[in-house]
Amino acid sequence: MDFFAEQDRARRNTGRLVVLFGLAVIGVILLTNGMAWLLLEGVGFYRSTRLPDRPPVDFPFVVVAGLVTALTLVVITSGTAYKIVQLSGGGHVVARHLRGRLIDPNTAEAHERQVLNVVEEMAIASGLPVPPVYVMDKEASINAFAAGNSVESAVIGVSRGAIERLSRDELQGVMAHEFSHILSGDMRLNLRLIGVLHGILVIGIIGSVLIRIGFYAGRSRDGRIMAMAVVGLGLAIIGAVGTFFGTWIKSAISRQREYLADASAVQFTRNPDGIADALRKIGGTGLRSRIRAPLAAESSHLFFGRALTSGMHSIFSTHPPLERRIRRIKKDWDGRMLVSEALTVSPLMAPQSEGTPVKPSPQDTFRQAAPFALISLIGMPTAGHIEAARAEIKRIPARILDAAREPFGARVVIFGLIFQGNSDDEVINLLEEHDAAAARELRRLRNDFSVLERDLFLPLVELACPALDRLSPEQAEQFLATLGALVTADNRIRMFEWILQRIVSEHVQQDGQGTRVRYYGLGQLKPQCATLLAAVAWAGHDDEQQVRAAFKAGVARLPKVDDLELPARRDVSLPAIAGALDELQATSPPVKKHLIDACAAAIVSDREVTIREAELFRAFAATLGVPVRPLVATEQVK
Repeated sequence: MDFFAEQDRARRNTGRLVVLFGLAVIGVILLTNGMAWLLLEGVGFYRSTRLPDRPPVDFPFVVVAGLVTALTLVVITSGTAYKIVQLSGGGHVVARHLRGRLIDPNTAEAHERQVLNVVEEMAIASGLPVPPVYVMDKEASINAFAAGNSVESAVIGVSRGAIERLSRDELQGVMAHEFSHILSGDMRLNLRLIGVLHGILVIGIIGSVLIRIGFYAGRSRDGRIMAMAVVGLGLAIIGAVGTFFGTWIKSAISRQREYLADASAVQFTRNPDGIADALRKIGGTGLRSRIRAPLAAESSHLFFGRALTSGMHSIFSTHPPLERRIRRIKKDWDGRMLVSEALTVSPLMAPQSEGTPVKPSPQDTFRQAAPFALISLIGMPTAGHIEAARAEIKRIPARILDAAREPFGARVVIFGLIFQGNSDDEVINLLEEHDAAAARELRRLRNDFSVLERDLFLPLVELACPALDRLSPEQAEQFLATLGALVTADNRIRMFEWILQRIVSEHVQQDGQGTRVRYYGLGQLKPQCATLLAAVAWAGHDDEQQVRAAFKAGVARLPKVDDLELPARRDVSLPAIAGALDELQATSPPVKKHLIDACAAAIVSDREVTIREAELFRAFAATLGVPVRPLVATEQVK
């Protein structure tokens, strides 16, 4: 999977969604005007036959059509705007609407611990912040979903049936499928589908309300009540047509993406049996993948399996038939499904060390010092990456790992990473002035931090992200203020401190909406490109000749930008770098690919990656919204 191409495809598919939505709106407007014409004709016939003494009432149809069209547009636009605003909170809102419960990161329940372990491994292997996981306790079927407006704001949802009936390998296959949707940009498009289509469905909702009013009015012969019921019936019919359009649009956009996500899951895990057996278990249980939550219909396209199993939703399903999905993964499938019973997961089975061992193949050995290999692995972790992520989590001291999984401890972990680069008591003493409780906890963990290896710093930040998400706005503001005070305490900012502050701030302060694309080329961004490449070049070298060589290697990877001059070192300050990144955030996915490619080329110009370069590269990528797995330090290019 080409991460950048998939992100760009998802962005262009948004335009396709707008076109389809426009056609659906036109169809609804035509139907509404048709209903208005029939009502006018009916009123005219009634008055001419029952009330011949009363003067006729002339309603110019052009005027009526204009009013009906305007009113219809107002209803649809209002319904869409309401839903989009409602979903602006991202995946957390969707998960709660589907009756999901946030799993405590320190849960001792074995099934929940197992799914959290799988998600943590997959996230670190992908270079993503670990997404929070919700369990739908009332859903005994096998299903899962990913939801969010950006890779930083994604959440994973999983049914109780899935975590109890699927083995670890099967669960890993399902999670790999959902991570594919996160990385490809499908997740954001899927959320927009819910908002856009809700406007069409509102008309049917209004019709249902009017019918209920007429029904509860009983046998009243009031003509107004009867007229209201007739109008309600007409709107309900139009709403049914709107539902048809909405279901068709979701089907048109979603079905093929499920095949691609299945294929990506096989690539990620290198284990086709995992996801294939999960699909076979769906077919072997009576509940299949059905979701009973009231809002399952509008969210049906988010799920791993078909959430709705009857009526029109079966005809225009957002998912391909189960049998076809299995056959594409395993061409030699014998056609038999698997009977799924609840599996027992003991506490000894839950830790990260369990699961089928994977021996990395030569292409999985993280030769990320080669820029082309680095770009090809963005958005496409392999089984080797997942195995390495599992090993990294095991190497983190247990008390630090436990602390990273809850909000208070996660803050202490971030403060502790700054403590690593300073004298023994400098950070702790300063922290005590701002947060005495955090200082006490950091003192308790100081021995654990003293043995924490440097290559685990960034994976630990990713593991702390779900807990940082749970900070209240006031807690988040205080946390960032304290972090800033620690970083600037000695009147100079070390590179790692700036990197840590940048990554954490990007995650804590993001609103889940992503950055609007303003630039589709680099012509207007030459100074920013020069600053970015100079920062990378100066980070890995002290000799100016080597710096110029690295800078030139990076410029060579930028299209139509071959006249950049190396800025002076004094001009490549941290504020200048931050300003450049703020502008470059608004570039399109293909442009971001060129930027990441150029940075990678500059880094490996001397055929070595230092830990300083690796961390800076990770910070740049995180700011640009590109998931990059932490690089292996000082690795030689072969």
